[in-house]
Amino acid sequence: PDTLTSMISLALILHDQRKYDEAEPLYRRALEGRKEVFGEEHPDTLESMNTFAIFLMVDQRKHDEAEFLFRRVLDGTKKELGAEHRITLISKHTLALVLRAQHKYDEAEALCRRTLEGRKEVLGEEHPDTFTSMNNFAIFFHGQRKYDEA
Repeated sequence: PDTLTSMISLALILHDQRKYDEAEPLYRRALEGRKEVFGEEHPDTLESMNTFAIFLMVDQRKHDEAEFLFRRVLDGTKKELGAEHRITLISKHTLALVLRAQHKYDEAEALCRRTLEGRKEVLGEEHPDTFTSMNNFAIFFHGQRKYDEA
């Protein structure tokens, strides 16, 4: 486990240095290693999967693979933590972002709406995560030229 943590740390450093071709294989190896050591739905594995999916979405533009991983993270967090846990709501949020990037607007909008409702209910109207959802919802609608809804 310590070796896997070091591997992820090195991947993050390379990522920060924009050495994406070097970071990606380390992310992959660390994720596979955590699956083998801890299992698919262990919180450490899910964290690695989420970190790698964000890297794929933001820096590599590999949206299909990122979507696949985000869906697995969401399924795992729902099962392990519950549907309304803060981490599960974050997982819903990131999945909605990659769906939006893929122009899957109907599914992204529905997920954004459920995330916002969940955050309001669980965290409250004034929580920073709730504001993040509101902001992203407004950006989402603005991008679709739905200015009244934004």
